Parts: sequence; C-alpha cells; structure tokens
Amino acid sequence: LGAGITQADPGLTADSVEPGTELTGTVVGISGDDVFLEFGPKSQGSVPKSQFGKKEVLDRGRRVDVVVERYDAESGLLIVSRKGAVQRATWANLTKGQIVQGRVTGVVKGGLEMSLSGIRAFMPASQVDIAPMKDVSVLLNESLEVEIIEFDRRAKNVLVSRRRLLEKQRTEAKEKLKAELEVAQVRQEGHQAAQAEGSRILSLAREAAQADFEAAIAELRQQIGEAGAELEVAADGLARQISQRLING
Repeated sequence: LGAGITQADPGLTADSVEPGTELTGTVVGISGDDVFLEFGPKSQGSVPKSQFGKKEVLDRGRRVDVVVERYDAESGLLIVSRKGAVQRATWANLTKGQIVQGRVTGVVKGGLEMSLSGIRAFMPASQVDIAPMKDVSVLLNESLEVEIIEFDRRAKNVLVSRRRLLEKQRTEAKEKLKAELEVAQVRQEGHQAAQAEGSRILSLAREAAQADFEAAIAELRQQIGEAGAELEVAADGLARQISQRLING
C-alpha cells in the first residue's frame, strides 16, 4: 500500500499498511494517553492523546487524519501520528514531508549536521531559515523541528529542511489571519447594517410621533373653535336680553 489512502477500506488489514501511509480514522475510544481509531473492520490504531489540543473534543465518531509510523504486532494495532504532528524518526517510518524533531550536532561545510533520534541527517545552510543566516553555528546543540525532504535507506542519507516548515507555518498563519479579518469584516458590515436599520426605524418613529402630535393639535384647535363659536352665540343672546330689559325699563 502506498501513501495517500484517506478513507476506511473494508479489506484493509493493519499488518498490510506501510509506514508513511496516510489514513483517516474514526475515534472509537480513549484509554490513558492513547486515542484509539478504527480504519476499517479489520484495522485499528492508536495515536498519542498529547497530539490533540487541550480544548479539542474527542467524541466517538470524530474523523482524524493520521500518518502510519509502524505496525505493532504484539497489540495488533497501527501506531500512528496526526498528520502534521512532530513524529519520532525511525528508518522504518521515514517519509518525505514528515515532520520530526532533531538536534543540531555539528557545523559542516554547506550546512548543519543533525541527529534525528540517532539517525544522522544533513540540513543545507539554504534550508536553515526563510532568510539566509550569516552564521548557522548559533544553532549548534539546539533542538529543531524539521521536515524530511529526501532520504536513502540503503545509503543511510537523510536531507532535512527547517525552511520549508517555517514557510508552511507562515502561510498557515497568513491564511488564519485572512479568515479572521474576513469574519471581522462581515461582523462590521452586519453592525453597520444594524445601525442603518436602527436609524431608519427611529426616523419612522419620529415621523409617526410628529404626525400624531400635529393631529392632536388640529383636534384641539377644532375643539377650541367650536367652544369659541358657542361662547359667541351665548354672549350675543345675553346682550340682547340686557338690551331688551333696558328698553322695557
């Protein structure tokens, strides 16, 4: 089997999977420091719980992308790591693109010599950092995460790169920031739309209140006009009565 398997295969057996194969498993349980995955009816595996974040939810049925490190014949399980997680390098599980932990053991012509859990590796100076480093010796005895870019099991040669890993991390950070900015933009547009709608409703309310006020004033004026007419008629009648009395007087 080669790398690239991404879904459960009913005919897949744990002992037939090669190191470096990519699988997608389903969480079936957790015990101690291990998370158990199922890749098919005949294949199961375990991945370290430490490779998941503290806030990550590991419910049964969750799908997880992993890379096979080896087959453990004693337990009948595939020992796997989360895709992209730092793995322990062994000759059995080395694959291109694999991220491993290593220690800088020496400065040699053209780059750095490293030890990957006992496996000797070389990192060219051009692969140490994104920007060229004038003095790579400052990394001597440092522990670094690196990516396997080439290897030859027969010749026992391994070529690694820190630059590729840093570039990937920078790209991921940019994409994450872009996504966050897009979400913030949507929220801002929603806030602006809500403000505009609020202003429109307030304006309508003011117009309605103004109309009610004007109607009330008109009604009051009408009532005053009617009352004034009635007073005028009453005064006219009273004046006539007084005039008649004076005449008869």
